[in-house]
Amino acid sequence: MSTPPLPASSTKHLSILHHSIPFTNKTLPLHQISSSTTGESTGTTGSTLWLSAQLLSLYLLSLPSPRRKVTVLDLGSGIGYLPLCLASKGYQVIATDIPQVIESVLKRNINDGLAVIDPTGKAGIEVIPLDWTQVSPNGLPTSLVGRKIDIITTSDTFYAPHLLIPLLETLRFISLESNTQPVIYVGLERRDPGLIDRAMEEARVMGLKLNRIDGGRVEKLMIDAGWEVEEWDDVEIWKGKFARARS
Repeated sequence: MSTPPLPASSTKHLSILHHSIPFTNKTLPLHQISSSTTGESTGTTGSTLWLSAQLLSLYLLSLPSPRRKVTVLDLGSGIGYLPLCLASKGYQVIATDIPQVIESVLKRNINDGLAVIDPTGKAGIEVIPLDWTQVSPNGLPTSLVGRKIDIITTSDTFYAPHLLIPLLETLRFISLESNTQPVIYVGLERRDPGLIDRAMEEARVMGLKLNRIDGGRVEKLMIDAGWEVEEWDDVEIWKGKFARARS
């Protein structure tokens, strides 16, 4: 068992975060850029680790390993912790974010992390630029068109009112394009309950039915892993799919 990590809320000041992969003895070197860093800020909150990425990674790594090729598309990959954890489990991963996050932290962390996960070079993560605000008017980027996506993951992306609809539309576009009704996992932090409730209602109206993973189950998993449960008290994991993905 790996050493329990510090909560992401306590590590944002670190320019390099050494973070273990749950259930392994491997540690990832993750470069971060705080949104308050003078001269380096990417202008987004996506260049540091977040609590929901930690907890969603822990939960997904507790599930059985895939027995076939399973492709996971991660939206808002940030510093790349969740994609790297998924790749360590044997998933084929597509990590996405806006170009400034990719160039500042994501691409570097993916390259460094893959060397830790699998020095033989067999494991791989594809990094693709994806701006949710551009999907609705312009469609998916050509690099995602026609791709079969089995699972979509996203963490700490229900945080800004102006991004809710673009994110949900992006999830719907990908589900429609994949034509397989991919399972969607959402990790979120309930900092603003009203915003989260609005996001869930908007998702329901658009045909995305999300159900919360039992909190007791997640708490037991954290205890078994040696994590301090109260540090992630407001973090939730939701699972669902678009019921009308093929309409």
